[in-house]
Amino acid sequence: MRTFITVVAGPARWSGGDSSPGHSSGAILWATGVTLLDYFLGGIPFLQKNIEAALVASVLVSVLPMVFEWWRHRRQADEPREAAVEAQQIVDEVGATTEPGAPRPGVV
Repeated sequence: MRTFITVVAGPARWSGGDSSPGHSSGAILWATGVTLLDYFLGGIPFLQKNIEAALVASVLVSVLPMVFEWWRHRRQADEPREAAVEAQQIVDEVGATTEPGAPRPGVV
């Protein structure tokens, strides 16, 4: 709840005192939800026998958004670099085909 409340608190213009009911209700809902989830999932024989695999799967699912954002950011960072390399190649080709002082094609 802490990660959610900090994102919502700014746009909602909550002051410190106003967010106390949100923190309290969030803590109660979280504790109740986790307890009920444990109770119902604990009765599934597959999860009882494979708790380690379930925990690893839970961690992997939690990390996937971070990996996706890293990959997306890295891909976007490479695009300008590729465009700059292509532009430099064009400049080099045009410069190599013209004599010094001669008009370059496409340049008015």
